[in-house]
Amino acid sequence: MTTISWPRPRARVTRPRSASPAPTPVAPGWGLDFAAVFDCGPGHVAEVLGSTAKVTDVEKCIGVDHGALRFRPLIRAGWGREGVAWGPFEQQPGLAASVLVLNGHNASADEPLSEPLRARLRRWLDGPGGEPLLGRAIAHARHPRRNAWQLRNWLAHSGRFHRPSGVRESFSFGWSDAPDGTGGLRIQGSDGRNGALVVGPPGTRRVAVDELRNVPLLLVALDRGETTAFYAAALQATHNLPGLAAGIRPVGIVRNKRQSHAWASVQQAVLGQIGFRVDTRVYGVRTATVPGWTGWYGSAAFADRCTGAGSLGASRPAAGGSWRNLAGEVHRTPGGARAAAESAVALSDCEAAGLARAVIAPGSGSAGLVFETGNGGDGYVQVVTTRTGLAVTAVRGGVERTLGELRYAAESDVIDLQVVFEGPLARVSADGEAMECDLGGEPRGRAGITVAGDALLRDFEVHEATVALPADLAIATPAVPRGGRVLLRDDFDGHAGELAGRHTSAGAWARSLGAGVVRVADGAASVDATLNRPNPGRTAYTVPWSNPELADIEVAITPPGRARGEGHNGRAGLIFWQDRDNYIIVNNWLDDGYPGASISSFFRLGGYEDIYEAVWTNVASRVRWGEPHDLRVAFDGLRYMVSVDGEPVLYRALTDVRPEARRLAIRRVGIAANWEWGDDTGSSFRRFVARG
Repeated sequence: MTTISWPRPRARVTRPRSASPAPTPVAPGWGLDFAAVFDCGPGHVAEVLGSTAKVTDVEKCIGVDHGALRFRPLIRAGWGREGVAWGPFEQQPGLAASVLVLNGHNASADEPLSEPLRARLRRWLDGPGGEPLLGRAIAHARHPRRNAWQLRNWLAHSGRFHRPSGVRESFSFGWSDAPDGTGGLRIQGSDGRNGALVVGPPGTRRVAVDELRNVPLLLVALDRGETTAFYAAALQATHNLPGLAAGIRPVGIVRNKRQSHAWASVQQAVLGQIGFRVDTRVYGVRTATVPGWTGWYGSAAFADRCTGAGSLGASRPAAGGSWRNLAGEVHRTPGGARAAAESAVALSDCEAAGLARAVIAPGSGSAGLVFETGNGGDGYVQVVTTRTGLAVTAVRGGVERTLGELRYAAESDVIDLQVVFEGPLARVSADGEAMECDLGGEPRGRAGITVAGDALLRDFEVHEATVALPADLAIATPAVPRGGRVLLRDDFDGHAGELAGRHTSAGAWARSLGAGVVRVADGAASVDATLNRPNPGRTAYTVPWSNPELADIEVAITPPGRARGEGHNGRAGLIFWQDRDNYIIVNNWLDDGYPGASISSFFRLGGYEDIYEAVWTNVASRVRWGEPHDLRVAFDGLRYMVSVDGEPVLYRALTDVRPEARRLAIRRVGIAANWEWGDDTGSSFRRFVARG
């Protein structure tokens, strides 16, 4: 193995002070691709990033290698301890920043370790089992720095010494008024749902995107003068974010505290969970002034201040087509739209596909947003807010039913109401208070406003679900392996018996690891295990592979059991094998002890495996007892992309886990029943397909 040897820091990198005088503003149009920055270790990042960057690195955790900025886990969690900011930039409408980031672990949280340190050390030394303890101890001894950090981290988080900070927000991005400040878009842990994008100040509950997958994300922050709008996309399309090739999705808007200058800031507060460690990778940063987005409404397809005089229906908006009074009449006033009589509804000619927003002064009345539903607009959903709460109701044929309610005490006379759509779900927020409603499967039509009593509504805007990414904000993406032609297929039909010795077009199956047994019968290869007789540790069966530079494997896996509570464990997956000292395993993890499921990856590289280097992503209910799911892993010897039922859920490079890792030559591929804090109790595999 080739080791990257970084020089020791020559000088302490001090934390920037917020009160220091602002340097000369940087001109928009600036960007940095880390592929152009040479490798450097902690303590030297500020020297190689240039004068536009201000580095906050209290624990010496930041480096650059293999074309990306690296944020290592902090021992003491908290904001203002690890991050980089670029600037300052003179704030102006249309000023935008983008970052392409692979957050280390979206479910990161600062938590105490529940088990005694002695038990954890023994588990760490044992690893996945099946290996002499002396050999494991010798392998660990070859990595003294890594082991020393791990021990310090565990000691700091042991129940005896640790006082949890409660930090569950791991990564932040956006415009900040200080180089060590946080931006308005953050990744927040959400347990079995993995992570969420949240918008607003630290600690906010305004979830914009939930069940965030552990894949590279492009995040955009657009300064619109009074507000900042945030957008997001994934390297490849997930169930709730578009792929970069399709554009970016509006996810939320926050009001600005105006400053003359701002910093494009990326900050890390916590990484890892329950003693695991995993690094964050930042591939590049861009800034630009976007000519078409300099208005107060940015990228909105329809927008209107709703101020002035006269009938709203007889006037033109700032962006978009036209208004139509649907019920009663809405008038413009200097303070915003108001009902001419007791109440009124007006519709725009724009469909609400992505995000809708309005600023409301409810007074003693109420106001909100309206969305047509049904075929031909024969119904509608309204999101109405007052000074004391918010209600989401559906109206059809004159019959009204409540979909959700949220009670709060408004802290000001003005409420910022936003609705972000995600399929049938609507994520509603009102000044930091948030709720989620299922609107059903009906198609949404035009968006509009409703006002009643003395309530005033202004700054109405509607955004499409996806908008084009401005070319000046595009960042070079890391490679994604993908196979083409099918080189091997095994449907596990024909002769029944143990999988070892079964012939395929590529050669015969062989048991490469472990003492467990996989048997073939009725079109499936099943782990020979039961609830009372689990599979004995890590077991893998492989076949020869002729394309050492790429393997794209797909298999249908059915976990054992039928439902939670039976005690069954799913640990089934795929293996990519160079030799006994170099392979990776990607498997599912389904267990009664956790409210969800995961996809995990384990690495044995250069004869060494640290089980606390495992990288995983929670996938909520995507993996269920007794129900098949398609697991696909494409691996080019260095990078891998994992998909479940066609959705990308996990991306990594071996060098993200260990900087010194080298590309593997893939000589065999196959299926595995892994050990992961428990053993498989009888998963089955069908339709093994391998592409090269």
